[in-house]
Amino acid sequence: MPLKIVPVITPFINNVLDIDLLRNHCETLLKSGIDKLFIAGTNGLGLSLNFNEKLKIINDLDIDGDKLIMQIGSLNLDESIELAMAAKKKEYFAISSVPPYYYSDLDADSIIRYFLDLSKYYRTIVYNYPRMTNHDVDSKMLEKIIKLGGNIIGIKDTVNDIMHMLEYKNINNDLIVLAGPSTHIFAALRAGVDGAVSAAGNYMPNIINYLYKNINSNDAFKFQILINKVINAAKPFGIYSANYSLVRIIKGYSCGYPRPPFYPLSETKEKELEKIIKNILKNGDNI
Repeated sequence: MPLKIVPVITPFINNVLDIDLLRNHCETLLKSGIDKLFIAGTNGLGLSLNFNEKLKIINDLDIDGDKLIMQIGSLNLDESIELAMAAKKKEYFAISSVPPYYYSDLDADSIIRYFLDLSKYYRTIVYNYPRMTNHDVDSKMLEKIIKLGGNIIGIKDTVNDIMHMLEYKNINNDLIVLAGPSTHIFAALRAGVDGAVSAAGNYMPNIINYLYKNINSNDAFKFQILINKVINAAKPFGIYSANYSLVRIIKGYSCGYPRPPFYPLSETKEKELEKIIKNILKNGDNI
């Protein structure tokens, strides 16, 4: 079965990382049947985490490392390398990294060199998110990185183009190709990717599990529609803040709050969102 991966949200209390809430959330997701967890990604507000916070997660999360993928990309390569070595020591499944961001005019050779330098220290899943980073590590660039000796085991491709994802499948049979958007799980899995990294799994893991198990059934598409409806309903509230509210609303436990520049929903807004979500998910996350 394709990999079920959730990019976990990172709990903060009064803007401080809460490792105990993170551990509880991770354990709950793994017990629900999720295969692996993607830590410090976009939905995990990873780029707001400083070096010490990322290192604390790696060292103190105390969960089977083979279940974890740590996103360590930053504009400080030395720090990323130190995090890679820490993840290797804890026997994480892999590290992951976005390409160097902000500098939109960075040339392709520098991006290739960045991934060659980083992956020397541990096996790496490239995190491709062109809309956020202004760089597209497409199949041609990734193939070049691998041919030059990059220790690349996979690609997380967060785009809305299924063919863009499938082009990576031509590089080699062992490369793990993961779909990024939760709204494209059904189409991507039916097309033949190796799994998905689905933020919706933070609050709908049972629905995600059902979708995977029944991917060859047309009935599965109904659950993709449900997922999309929930995401579309949450977007006007600010999806990265709403994620925290959705865990409370749908799963009934707290995963803390976001921190600036993302702010928690007010009590009024959360109740408004709850009313909308309960109208969409009559049975919550139960199948």
